[in-house]
Amino acid sequence: MAHHAEESGLGRVPVLVKMSDSGFGVKSREADIRRLGVFNQDGDQIGSVEDFYVDTQEREVRFLEVGAGGFLGLGEKRFLVPVEAVTSFREGGVTVGESREKGSESPFDTKIVPLVANERGEY
Repeated sequence: MAHHAEESGLGRVPVLVKMSDSGFGVKSREADIRRLGVFNQDGDQIGSVEDFYVDTQEREVRFLEVGAGGFLGLGEKRFLVPVEAVTSFREGGVTVGESREKGSESPFDTKIVPLVANERGEY
């Protein structure tokens, strides 16, 4: 018999969806860091933000999908970075590092909003 997390006292288990597949979008153009670089604490670029993984029920971005390596999409590796690991904005992207203290806020707006038909992908 399957048990739900809520029944076992563990709380709600989020269902994560790629934002590009969700019908949601970021609240503002400034909050959309997709296609920007991802840098480590030493300033080296480790990839670029390809998409977000979102909790559509809470309407929050939870992970950045980062693409690294490859050429013209061949051989590229993708990995997830929790938004809590984003430590700052920099020219051309974001810096990620050691996760900050639990409960600290992300330096960018992680809220998402439903897109209306004429807003999809347009600014």
